[in-house]
Amino acid sequence: MNQKREVNRVIVVDFLKFRRYLRHSSSPEQCESLTTDLKGISDQGKPTDLYNSEKRSELVKEGYKIHGSSGDQWSDLVGFVVAERSFKLPNPMYYIP
Repeated sequence: MNQKREVNRVIVVDFLKFRRYLRHSSSPEQCESLTTDLKGISDQGKPTDLYNSEKRSELVKEGYKIHGSSGDQWSDLVGFVVAERSFKLPNPMYYIP
């Protein structure tokens, strides 16, 4: 999951292709499945911990088990659906209290 906005979908997909996470010949369906967690208009202004918990909840409902989660902000890791283990990464340049 990430906090990229839906309006940036083309940029995100192009970057994933550039970094070879996606093949240039990837179908639109493959691109869609890797970028479905982009923030939509209805998610704008929603607190990060709520947004991330809702997205993790969707993954659990689809049958996934979240073993680990990492993020550089506590709001990336907390909420009503959390991973078995969470890893807070340092980020000396940006911190949300």
